[in-house]
Amino acid sequence: SIMKYVEFLNQTIEDFRGFFRQDKQKVEFSVLKVLKNAMTITSAVYKDNQINIYLEKQENLSNINGLPSELTQVFLNILNNAKDVLKEKNSNKKQVYIKLFENKKSIVVEIYDSAGGIALNAKDKIFDPYFTTKHKSQGTGIGLYMSKDIIEKHMKGSLTATNSDFFIDNNHYFGACFKIVLPKI
Repeated sequence: SIMKYVEFLNQTIEDFRGFFRQDKQKVEFSVLKVLKNAMTITSAVYKDNQINIYLEKQENLSNINGLPSELTQVFLNILNNAKDVLKEKNSNKKQVYIKLFENKKSIVVEIYDSAGGIALNAKDKIFDPYFTTKHKSQGTGIGLYMSKDIIEKHMKGSLTATNSDFFIDNNHYFGACFKIVLPKI
């Protein structure tokens, strides 16, 4: 687990070094594999904070063409934000539900949390640079901005956020839903 995290940190440094380069090599990869990698990286902190994470996935998903390490960053930003808000709410029903499926043209990843949703005064600003709902010592406001940039500019997809109901084992939850849509090959 530690070695996997060290490898991830090394890759993160390389990604930031080349973030604005235009000549990045896109490769074919599995979104499921990248998502599971991000879940592994966050698993210890989720466990420490008593956050349950569920993955519902469609079988035999198509691959996409893009930058797997950058997509890992997007997943980590969203999963870490979910952890932070669930930790802040201090609820005993801390849930993150991830739904992964495809349609004719796209791979879709929906990441829900049970933290009560995005405040109305923040909803239109969450993807703005330097906007944060966290205390200034904890947040810079660039995570979701960079995530949207990666998905939309580097991977030609879309990243949106809404408030949504969801169900796990017939139990009702309400919170934010981050939806990532990526074009299939």
